[in-house]
Amino acid sequence: MGKPITFDVQRLIAEVASRHRLLLKPDDAAFAIVTMNRMVLEEALEAIHSRVLEDLALFQNAAKQSQIRAESALAAEVERSASGIRREISRDLEEARIQAFKIVQQVNDVYQKPMSEQKFMLVSMAVFLLIVLGIILGRLSEYWWPF
Repeated sequence: MGKPITFDVQRLIAEVASRHRLLLKPDDAAFAIVTMNRMVLEEALEAIHSRVLEDLALFQNAAKQSQIRAESALAAEVERSASGIRREISRDLEEARIQAFKIVQQVNDVYQKPMSEQKFMLVSMAVFLLIVLGIILGRLSEYWWPF
């Protein structure tokens, strides 16, 4: 413990005299009782101080253990969350890959399909009209630019 507590004997004698009208001397037995009380009080305070230090150490250890358990639980929860997020991203990527494959397959199917009869007739008519238009323009150009 720290520095022992001392008391002013003369002040105590004066205080007892003014309050109780008793005159004590420095070697009076009352001061021996005060000294014994003081020693008992100091021992009790030392025991209390030791107990408080022990309890504080136990509390600090419990707090440290709680922190370690909380950190471990938090790390496990973060790992579970990250694993779930990875699974979700993987699933989303797989779905996107499947959708992209379907779209590419549809585009390939459209380009590889044989032309229907109706489309064939329309294209044939357009080609025929272009040829006729080309012949007509060729004949008309004879009149504009004769050679």
